[in-house]
Amino acid sequence: MLNLINASISYFFSYKSTLLFVHQKKYIETSIRAVVSLAATAAQIAVLFLARNYLFYLYIAVGSTVIQNAAIAVKTDRLFSYLREKKVSPLPAGTLKEICRNVRAMLLHRIGAVAVFNTDNLLISKFIGVAAAGLYSNYMMIRGFLNILINALFDAITATLGHLTATQTEANKQIAFRRLNFFSAWLFGWMSICLFCLYDPFIDIWLGKGYLLSKPAVLLIVLNFYFSSMRTPVNNTKSVLGLFWDDRYKSIVEAVVNLAVSVLLIRRWGIEGIMAGTLISTLAFPFWCEPMVLCHRGLHLSAKSYFRDYLLHLSVTIAAGVITWLLCCAADEGYIGFMLRCLTCAAIPNLVYLAVYRRTKDFAFYHHVLKHALRKKA
Repeated sequence: MLNLINASISYFFSYKSTLLFVHQKKYIETSIRAVVSLAATAAQIAVLFLARNYLFYLYIAVGSTVIQNAAIAVKTDRLFSYLREKKVSPLPAGTLKEICRNVRAMLLHRIGAVAVFNTDNLLISKFIGVAAAGLYSNYMMIRGFLNILINALFDAITATLGHLTATQTEANKQIAFRRLNFFSAWLFGWMSICLFCLYDPFIDIWLGKGYLLSKPAVLLIVLNFYFSSMRTPVNNTKSVLGLFWDDRYKSIVEAVVNLAVSVLLIRRWGIEGIMAGTLISTLAFPFWCEPMVLCHRGLHLSAKSYFRDYLLHLSVTIAAGVITWLLCCAADEGYIGFMLRCLTCAAIPNLVYLAVYRRTKDFAFYHHVLKHALRKKA
């Protein structure tokens, strides 16, 4: 009950934190949550050491959530004084109808996403065993940490993207999306290469060789990470353009296909079959459906150019990954070998990307932005 209460409290305040997000002031919410969370974590550690009582730990968590949201609500009220007005006009019927329509579509998207990305552990536990699910969870925990970083980064970008789509011309929207896609391809390609080359050495140092998955399983985890992450710029742009309705059933179909294919393949390939099912369901539907909706309904752009760029980015990432992997194989095991692998992963993929993209307009844009930022700091 306490965990449920803790998860539910934020829903009563979320509309105010949303205002901070769309006005590009999310740093205020982030600062408040960071300060309160650090204090709460320190208190929870103290309670576990001194009282050894899990209920007290949860009481602090609930109190922390209440304080965070109350502080954010008060700050939002001060920034946007109209929130305190008593006389409020109702929404126009057309606007309300459009909101309800989009919420229904978003609900289908969310149900499908949860079904696709949160059933693998259940299937592994059911068909292979809890021990295998534990090994898989170690890898997914690291991937989950990267997803937190990605979400934080793209939350900041999305608010700016929303402002741009509301104020700029269609040509500028297309340019902004192409630049965002280029940035994403570089970032997610580099992250994927790092994961593939460093997953096993890190798990080995952390837990030991007995906790390693097979190399095909690691490759499938990384491929799922890459292809799901590359959906981020498309889905974020669709979100700010309000394109929820056209592909509303896509996530449900994806979830059904994922479950069916995973159950079929698990009997032949084991844990690799489940991950292959997730990859197949991603490539079968969202891989082409989401960009098509965005290009045709939102940006009025040829989908061919998107898929051409996608294949180019994927090819460069594969080439950079093969080179990096071969160089990492020459490193020894242990801490020193792991550090050498880290340095290789930091340098080689980015050098390959730099060699391929250095003459492109998108790279020139980010190079100019970086130089301008460095000059301002200097």
